[in-house]
Amino acid sequence: MANIRKLQEKKYKNFQDFCNALGLVTTSTKAATRSDLAFDSYMEKSLKDSECLRRERKSPIELHHEVSEETPLPREMDRFWPSSANKVKLESLIHKEALEWKRTSRL
Repeated sequence: MANIRKLQEKKYKNFQDFCNALGLVTTSTKAATRSDLAFDSYMEKSLKDSECLRRERKSPIELHHEVSEETPLPREMDRFWPSSANKVKLESLIHKEALEWKRTSRL
């Protein structure tokens, strides 16, 4: 998730653009013969909760629908990231996209 957060969200209008940028970063190493994506686990209670609360500057927003390719990126992504539910939804979309990258030999 830390690498995903390094992408500059303001450059993308929706999650499809965001995932495409991630795909380019993930597959840009020419010497690699494979790429593996590892996701954090966002359980109900996490050891990271206290750290997340400490870093939180704004109250989190939670998307109450699935995150799809067409979903516009929230204007305030710094309020999107603190929500574990949002991260799970984004990881689901990235997983789906990664399977497509693999199918089209981009991963």
